[in-house]
Amino acid sequence: MSSYACAGLRTNSGQVFPYTVRPWAHDGQSTVMQLLFRKRVEGKPLVSGANQKVAFRLVLKQRVFETSFVVNSADVLDGSERVIYLAPAFTELNEVARE
Repeated sequence: MSSYACAGLRTNSGQVFPYTVRPWAHDGQSTVMQLLFRKRVEGKPLVSGANQKVAFRLVLKQRVFETSFVVNSADVLDGSERVIYLAPAFTELNEVARE
């Protein structure tokens, strides 16, 4: 994974940048990157309501990837979860739809 990755999230509350970027290896090759973002912006929750639009941008190897999605504040993890379930479409590479 390149050390030149830059990413950010933006909501109505403001914007944050990852405080941790972890490459994950699969078959000895770094193929997945985990980005960890803070949940607060200047003391305010980054996501504070229902159906809040979140814009995401990642710059990696001189390419820009952008998307936006909707998040509900009830869905944001608070660290108290003992088990986290992710649907297979997010965890199994062969389940991810390809264009």
